[in-house]
Amino acid sequence: MIGDLKNGTVIEIDDINKTENKIKKWYRLDNAAKIYPATATSVWAAVFRVSVTFKDEIDMEKLQIALERTAKRAPAIAARVRKGFFWYYMEPLDKKPVLQPDVQNPCMKMSADENEGFNFRVRVYGKRVALEVYHALADGTGAFIFLKTLAAEYLKQKGINIPEYNGILNCDDQPEPEEMEDGHNKFSQFRINEKRTDKRAYYLKGTKEPFDEVHITTGILPCDQVKKRAREKKLTITEYLAGIYCYVLYKIQEDENPRRKRPVIISLPVNLRPYYNSKTMRNFAYFINAGINPNYGDFTQDEIFEEIHYFFKHSLNEKYLNAKISKNVSAERNPILRIVPRSIKDVAMNFTYKFVGDSRNTSTLSNLGLADIPGEMNDHIDRFDFMLGRSRFTNVNCAVVGFQNKLVINFTRGIKEPYVERAFFRELVKRGIPVEIESNQEVE
Repeated sequence: MIGDLKNGTVIEIDDINKTENKIKKWYRLDNAAKIYPATATSVWAAVFRVSVTFKDEIDMEKLQIALERTAKRAPAIAARVRKGFFWYYMEPLDKKPVLQPDVQNPCMKMSADENEGFNFRVRVYGKRVALEVYHALADGTGAFIFLKTLAAEYLKQKGINIPEYNGILNCDDQPEPEEMEDGHNKFSQFRINEKRTDKRAYYLKGTKEPFDEVHITTGILPCDQVKKRAREKKLTITEYLAGIYCYVLYKIQEDENPRRKRPVIISLPVNLRPYYNSKTMRNFAYFINAGINPNYGDFTQDEIFEEIHYFFKHSLNEKYLNAKISKNVSAERNPILRIVPRSIKDVAMNFTYKFVGDSRNTSTLSNLGLADIPGEMNDHIDRFDFMLGRSRFTNVNCAVVGFQNKLVINFTRGIKEPYVERAFFRELVKRGIPVEIESNQEVE
C-alpha cells in the first residue's frame, strides 16, 4: 500500500498496473480529534449525541432511506477510525448504516463490529431520532449538520417540500472537499503560539457509577424568558448560563468548606467556523476555560457575570483563538514527534489528558445555539436535544440547544448524586424562569 499524505489517497499495490487503479480515500484525524482515540479505554470513549423529536411517529422505512442518503452525502460522519503506525486516521465507508432502537444509557462506546463498522449510530424511540457520534470524527456543529440533513431528507421522503437551506446538505449533491478539511491545520497562522497556563480546577465529588451507566437530567426552559434575563444583565444566553453555572459550582465548593479552594472553571467549546468561513464537518472548535479563583475573595453572582462577560470579550476574537490553535498544531508538526510510533504518542497524550486536560476544568458547558432550519420543517418538529456523553474524569457536564421557544439543557453525570443540576435549575427558578424536568432515572 502506498500512501500520499497530501491528497489523502491510498493506492493498492496490486492494482497499480491495472487499467483502473483502485483508489481508497482516507484522512488523517484532524488536530483536535487526535486526543480521543489516544485516551479511549476498553469501556469508555468520547461519544456525544444530538437528537430531533418530531411531532408524529417515525416511519422507519422512510427514515432508513433518508439515513442511507445522508450517510452517502456526509463521509466525514459516515466513517470509522483506524490505527496507523504513526497516527490514527479516518476511513469513509461505502456501506449502509442501520437504524437502532434507543436505550436508557446513551453515548456508550461503540464496538468495532457495530453498525457495519461506522463510528456513529442513529437510534429511534417513538418520535425521537438520535445521532450519536464518536468525537474523533466530528464536533457538535458537524454532527448537528448531519442530523438536520437527516431530518430534512426524512421529511422529503414523506413528500414534504423542503428547500435548500444553509447548514443543511443536499443529498443529491456530491460531498465537497471543504467539508473534509482539517480546519486547525489549514487556518493556523503561527503569529504566536500561546501556552496554556491553567491551574488545577475544583473537582466535583460523588459516588462513581460504572461506565455503562449515565444519569441524564433534562431541563426545558422558555427561550424568551432566558433571553430576557440575560439581556437585563447585558449578557448573551451562553454568558448568562455559564455565569449561573459558575456561581452554583462556586457555592457548592464553599459549602464543602475545603482548606484549600480550587478555581471554579467552566470549559466552553467555541465553534471556529464563523471566524474562517469554513464548511468543515469535522472537529473545528476550541475550548476556552472561563471562571473564577475563590482564593481572591468572595464573589457575588453579578461579579461572576462580569468575569465571564469580559473573559468572553477578550477571548472570542480570531487573533486570540488562532494563537491557541496554533500552539496545538505546532506540536503536531514537530519533526521528531511525527516519527514517534503511535503507541508511544498514545501514552504521552493519555498522561497529558489525565493530568493537564480534564483536571483544568470543573465541568463543560457546550451550547449549540438556536437550531436554524427552514420554516417548512418547523411544523413537523417539536424540539432538538444536545447531550454530552460521560467524561472519563469530569463527573458532571452540560449541553444546551434551542429551537423556537424551547431551550433544552441536558446534564449528564457519572455519579449518583444529582446535587449539581438540582442547584442549577433551582437557581434559574429563583430568577423567574420556569423549568420542566425530565430524567432517565427516578426523580427523588
